[in-house]
Amino acid sequence: MMHVDIVCNRRIDASSAIWASRYHGETYFFCSLMCRERFELEPGDFLAPAESSTVSTDVVMHVVS
Repeated sequence: MMHVDIVCNRRIDASSAIWASRYHGETYFFCSLMCRERFELEPGDFLAPAESSTVSTDVVMHVVS
């Protein structure tokens, strides 16, 4: 399933994504650690106001072997 990195707008295949973050009940996939870190520092910069109402994030990392 394809997703879009909401930081840089690259398309990402969720089945092979290495970097992800769970925020407000949703999982977001990223093309790089840098994109994931930017999102986790300021998720409100990348989400609609209603989606960014909480401040905590859970880190999820998928390792591809």
